[in-house]
Formats: sequence, C-alpha cells, structure tokens
Amino acid sequence: MIYLNNAATSYPRLPQVVEAVKRSLLAPPQEPGRCGFEDPLMACRSAIAKLYGVADPLRVLLTTSATLGCNQILFGLPLQAGSHVITSCMEHNSVLRPLNELAARNECSLSVLPLEDDGSLSIDRVGGALRPDTRLMAFVHVSNVTGAIFPVQALALLAAGRNVPLLIDDSQGAGLVPLDLASLPGKVFLVAAGHKALQGPPGTGFFIVPDAVSLSPWITGGTGVHSVEDRQPPMLPYRLEAGTPNSCGLAGLLAGVTHVLETTPAVLAEHRRTLAEHLVKHLPSPWTHIAPGATADYRAGVVSLVHPTMKPSEIGLMLQEIYGIETRWGLHCAPLAHRHLGTFPDGTLRIGLGEGNTIEEVEQLIEALHQSGNLT
Repeated sequence: MIYLNNAATSYPRLPQVVEAVKRSLLAPPQEPGRCGFEDPLMACRSAIAKLYGVADPLRVLLTTSATLGCNQILFGLPLQAGSHVITSCMEHNSVLRPLNELAARNECSLSVLPLEDDGSLSIDRVGGALRPDTRLMAFVHVSNVTGAIFPVQALALLAAGRNVPLLIDDSQGAGLVPLDLASLPGKVFLVAAGHKALQGPPGTGFFIVPDAVSLSPWITGGTGVHSVEDRQPPMLPYRLEAGTPNSCGLAGLLAGVTHVLETTPAVLAEHRRTLAEHLVKHLPSPWTHIAPGATADYRAGVVSLVHPTMKPSEIGLMLQEIYGIETRWGLHCAPLAHRHLGTFPDGTLRIGLGEGNTIEEVEQLIEALHQSGNLT
C-alpha cells in the first residue's frame, strides 16, 4: 500500500510513538495530581510550548482533538448577542460548526470572508470587516484543502490594534510551518490536532491560551486536585481540563513532538515540498491542480486535484482498489472552501504527502493518475 492521506492522519506511525504508547499502557496507572507521580503530561505541555515559543507550559491545554479545543475556546469566550466574529471561507468544520451554532443561538453574528482572485486572504478586506462590536477573529493557518498558508502575523497585528482576540487553527501547519506565538502581538489563541504532522496518535490535540485572557470552562468535572471546591478550580490547567486524560495517547504525542523538534519543521516541510512540487510539475492530463494561489509553497504537502469527467470518489476508489494507493476524496470537512473554489459538492481528490513518502511513490501515483484518468 502507498499511503497518501497524511493530511488527515500521519501513517505509518513512528516507532518511537508506538513504543511510547506501549510503555504508557504497560506502566502502572499514573494520574497527574492524584498519585504523587511525576507528571508525564507536563513533559508533553513543555514540548508543545517549546515548539510554539510559549514561556509557560501551563498555557498549553491537552485535549482529545482540535475540535474539542475549538469548542472550549469558542464556547468559553464571553460571546453574546451583539458579538461579531470574522472568519474565512477556508475554515474547517471544527471552527465553522461551533461558530454557526453560536450564531443560531443568537450569541454572535458572522462575517465569512472570501479569498482574492489570486487565492490570498486580503488583510485590507479583513480590516474593512472589523466593527466596533467585533469580539473575535478566527482564521486557519494552513488550508487542509489547498495547502495555502495564510498571513497570521499580519492578522495578529491587525487584531491587536483593535484589541480583538485571534484564534488560529494550526492543525494542518503544526510541525511544518513554524509559528512563534511569543512574536505575535495581542490576545492569540491557537488550536491544533496531534495526529497529523506532529505524528501523535488519533485522539490527541491541544490548544494554547494567551496570558491575558480567561475562558469559562466548557466541560467541568474531576481534576484530582482541589476536590473540595464545588466549581472548576480557577488555575490552569485544571480550569480548562476535566476528567481523566488520555495519558497513553499523549505519551505518543510527546514522542511525536520531540521528533519534530529534533528533526526541525524546516527539514520535515522541505521533504513534503519536494514531493508536492514533483507531483504538480508532472501531473498528467487531463488532471487539474486546485492551486493554493499566491501563498503556494507546498510546505504542508497538500495537493488537491480534480478531473473533468470523473468524480473524486470514483478516482479515489479506483486508486485504492486497483493500484493500492490510499488518498482522500470529498469535501475534507471544509464545505465553504469548495464552494469558493468551485469544487462543490463533489470536492477534490486530495493527496496528503508525509514524512514517510518517497519520490518513487509519487512516480507510481503519477502513473496511476495517468492510467485511471484516461479511461473515459
């Protein structure tokens, strides 16, 4: 099998990630804060904090997914009737659906901005959408549909100038496109999945909160400490983490993030870029590449393709069943992106190149695309 669905979940698992999960499963249960053991989760927080230039690891909150992190932030902010939120058409449903739920409850109004003709996000357009009642800006860092990289530094500067919090969805860019939160002005939240380029197991994710902002807990319950209090403890991480943590998964995430730090995001991204550029350069007719536009540099290894007469699902199944190539087809949980790109409702055939892929595998994909794409 040739696995080219790394934009969804990385595979194969790194041996050190598998070993870390195995060790955690076989070791005596250690519940941080409850048994007097050394806190293994603090090591995970610290590694993530180092990756993002965060001085205080307690600002890193560990979750089971980016979706859960988005919900904690969006439902934990003091949004209410009259609150205005700015976002883009390229967002994942982990951001869009909570925002739409809040809008349906009349707890916010939304401005969903399109991209420019060249595929870029216009900072001038974002600035023009700001209103006196704007309470949040929420933008993806790297598109999971096209791989486009958006200008979060400029967005942070714009948001800080109006004292508006910024939420960055870094699920696709984490571990590949460096982001130093210490260099960003204002109140910046970040959320990311652990199971993509960070190489963690499924069921892992995290979010990072700024120093100056307090979120209301979205989920409350046991923390193992301060149990006498009848409400969630006020200090981090307990304020925003309730219940028994996924210690085994987070042990794997720690191993994955450690690997990223040791290898460096630049090296990992350059490998993906080399493979993606080779694929795009040698893409056979009649395939069309849904280009990421002005911000294209392929560091995320995401390449979306369409065929003029065959649906992505048809080609994807053919690649899977005849050629043993695993890709991803459909809307990729980003329906507004496909409406904007003109690929709705069938979506695209997405190639997600990863750390373990080779030029030889890309060559096999190119030949399979040539053969399958010329059957009609």
